[in-house]
Amino acid sequence: MSKRGKKLPLLAIVLAVGAGGLALTAMSGGPTPEEILTQTADTLKAAQDGHAVLEVALQTTEKQAQGVAEAWGKKLSEEEPQAPPAFRVEVREASEAEAQGAVAVSDGEQLWVYLPARNTVWVGQVDEMRQHEGEPPFESAEGAIEWLLEVSEVTLLASEEFAGQPAYKLQLVPRPEALPEAAVAGGAGTLWIDRARWVPLQAVYSGGAKGEGRVTVRSLELDVGLLDDLFHFEIPEGAEVVPLEDLQPRHLTLEEAEATYDLLTPGYVPEGAVLIDVQEVRGTIVLRYESAQGSFAVSQGADTKTAKLPPTEGESVSVRGATGTLFTSEAQTKVFLVWTEGELTFTVSGSIPTEEALSIAESLQ
Repeated sequence: MSKRGKKLPLLAIVLAVGAGGLALTAMSGGPTPEEILTQTADTLKAAQDGHAVLEVALQTTEKQAQGVAEAWGKKLSEEEPQAPPAFRVEVREASEAEAQGAVAVSDGEQLWVYLPARNTVWVGQVDEMRQHEGEPPFESAEGAIEWLLEVSEVTLLASEEFAGQPAYKLQLVPRPEALPEAAVAGGAGTLWIDRARWVPLQAVYSGGAKGEGRVTVRSLELDVGLLDDLFHFEIPEGAEVVPLEDLQPRHLTLEEAEATYDLLTPGYVPEGAVLIDVQEVRGTIVLRYESAQGSFAVSQGADTKTAKLPPTEGESVSVRGATGTLFTSEAQTKVFLVWTEGELTFTVSGSIPTEEALSIAESLQ
């Protein structure tokens, strides 16, 4: 098993298993928790295609988000089971305006991601994206289940009804030696699986102080005979088309960035702050720092879309003779400051106090 797989958060695996499970012939007898999870993995492997409607909710100390997505998936090769599948995901409801109507489509080779709010389509090759992001942490659903059983204690809590269906309720508690951060935070996952159809009904991960994530399966169909046309995307007329490659950050030295761009750098940073990385993303330069107070970043560029604003209301502030907008988290632990000077957009953001963000901004030279 890969080391990278062991680093994945329990939340991602629990939600993936809960959201992606497909129907399976009911077993006789009383299965163990391990058998229930293994049967779920076998189902994923056997299914040729599937269609689901999923309700997703995320709540942390910094953010709350909800949404409903409709998803389709199809295997493309029996001879190459690890080949990328075709898929289509459409956001039907979203608490964040920018996510409304978002669509992601892949035919196994080409990938399209469309945000109507920006009227932008990102396009790229699946193989190229896999090279940038690295190979999937698990080569199969069985591998994911194997890892899940390795890093967590799995218990069958009860047989009970969920959404009117008899269901198995499983609890997954991270082992301290395998996932110390999740264990210390008090994290735990819970799965409900339909006893009659062997379809996951809901997956919940509680991260203790870090918050909670939930995926509820509103509907799930197996082997419905999906047509290949579903996995092709027609770019809307007038939409901006951006290569996904352009979204990959390019790492530079500070000297390289200053030689290429008319770059402003902070004359002041919190005591002990260290510049750890310089990135270029679509013409925007991002300087990333670490300090005793927390990590933060300073960016400047002509692409205003790179500065994604938080989904909260901001406060107008004066910055370097311009009017900027200051966003702070409810817990006052994160800050996002944005303003423009001519054609350039500047931001200072991170886990630092508001006064430090403003001082950094004023010191740019």
